[in-house]
Amino acid sequence: MRDHPGKGWIRGGENPENELVLQLISINQQLKEQKEFLSQSKFLRKRTVHKIRENINEINYEKIELEIIGVTSSQRQSGAYYLILGDSHKNRRVPIIIGTFEAQAIQIALENIEPSRPLTWDLFGKFIEHSGFSIREIIIDKEQGDVFFAKLVISDGLSEIEIDSRTSDAVAIAIRCKVPIMRVKNIFELKSISVENKK
Repeated sequence: MRDHPGKGWIRGGENPENELVLQLISINQQLKEQKEFLSQSKFLRKRTVHKIRENINEINYEKIELEIIGVTSSQRQSGAYYLILGDSHKNRRVPIIIGTFEAQAIQIALENIEPSRPLTWDLFGKFIEHSGFSIREIIIDKEQGDVFFAKLVISDGLSEIEIDSRTSDAVAIAIRCKVPIMRVKNIFELKSISVENKK
């Protein structure tokens, strides 16, 4: 008696349904491998982009120390003053517009004048000192138009926090606490003025 090749069967005893299943499994495996490859590629691209951004941020956040050149009155705006800051290693200067009280506070500290009563900036410095904290530095890290923004870097010996501040206040405190005045690398680049050495 011979088997008749009826529905679902072909010669040689092979089942087309089994073959189809194997093909589907193979296709599914290929799709899975492609998906994993694309996922890994996407992850690598993200990691590469993230690393590039980190490197850019590190470059942009490179800090440069500043020195105070002086305080001078503004010829354009009544009651306003210019705080002149300069790079300690370059002949670059940048004027920052500040108010009368801030200009007086900075000038008093520069000339080591002892006021009869503590000014706000003296009080803040003493408060930080007697609270067991210290100001490590100030950083001018942002600008919008003609306005510069600064941060006070305060430490308890184990960790640090950054407190937002007006640049004029930060500089007045930095002088009193004898800490460095820093700037982020890209700040001042467009607004600074080159000063030639006089021989």
